[in-house]
Amino acid sequence: FLVGLLGCCGSLTQNRCMLLLYFTLVTLIFLAEIGLAIAVYANKDQVTESLEDQFKTCMEQYANSTESVCVDTINSLQSVLQCCGEDNATDWKAINSTLYATSPPPSCCKDQGNCNYENAYKEGCFTTINDFVNSNSKYIGFGVLGVAVIELLGMSLACYLRWQRNSDSAGCCNIETLSCSSDAETPHVTSK
Repeated sequence: FLVGLLGCCGSLTQNRCMLLLYFTLVTLIFLAEIGLAIAVYANKDQVTESLEDQFKTCMEQYANSTESVCVDTINSLQSVLQCCGEDNATDWKAINSTLYATSPPPSCCKDQGNCNYENAYKEGCFTTINDFVNSNSKYIGFGVLGVAVIELLGMSLACYLRWQRNSDSAGCCNIETLSCSSDAETPHVTSK
């Protein structure tokens, strides 16, 4: 939000300092996103294992009702994705065999008032999510590429506005002291 506000204000006021700062911040975010995408792609097996471990941990915390975030997340996933447990409904028995001996959590069933292992959703949530990501990875990649193109467009426009402001000889941004002056020909450089 703040980066977008900085870019908006910089372009409206044509303030070169704001535009330079906006360009720098968007460039850093863009490079971080590319680095993250490469790291996730290169280590996708480890990322998958980590997500699976987090899901198991969340299921254990759900059974103990120690973490409301996990309870809400598991309930939402199971209801929305129509799935139950990690791989299937019987995963709940392994988590807590006394609490879930006859039935999984109510969010595992379409009819939450009458939920048991026979009418629980058959697919596991991790399996469902993994299948969704694998079958839609092309679209996810296009979405990420679209965001990258928009960021590049924003960076290009910031450079263009800053360059246009330079050619008008109105204002100069001194990077060394981070101060702005109105003299475009000679930036104020402080000696140390």
